[in-house]
Amino acid sequence: MTGIQCEKALYLTTHQSDLAEQISDAQQMIFDQGHAVGLEAHKHFPNGVLIDAPYKEPRLALEQTQAAIAANALSIYEATFEYKHVLVKVDILTRASARHAWEIVEVKSSTQAKEVHIQDAAIQLWVTRGAGLKVKSVSL
Repeated sequence: MTGIQCEKALYLTTHQSDLAEQISDAQQMIFDQGHAVGLEAHKHFPNGVLIDAPYKEPRLALEQTQAAIAANALSIYEATFEYKHVLVKVDILTRASARHAWEIVEVKSSTQAKEVHIQDAAIQLWVTRGAGLKVKSVSL
C-alpha cells in the first residue's frame, strides 16, 4: 500500500528506513488503537496462531506462516506472504477445516470501507493466491 500511496515512500521504507521520521504521539495513538481493534477481532477467531516475528524480520514471518499452515492451523493472525517482491501481512487468515479454502479477514478501525481498504484487500488476495494459497473470499 505504501507504493500505491507514494512511490518515494516505498523506496525509502525499503532501502533507507533509517531516514524515517520519528513517530509522533498522535500517530502512535492511531497505531495503538488499530492494534487494540486487531486483538479484539482475534476473539472472533479463537485459538489462532500468531505470527510474531519482529517487523524487520520478514523471512522469519514467512517461515512461521508456512509452519502454521503445515501444522493445519485453522486461523492465523498476521499471516505473512510474498509474491513478486510484494510482502503482505494478513490480519486474519481462517478456514473451516484443513481441507477447506482460506478466507482473508482484513480488520480496520473504521466505521466504513474506504477505497484504500479495498485496494489493500485486493493486494493481499493477489499476493496470497500468487504464493500458492487457495483463497475463497476476502472480507473487510
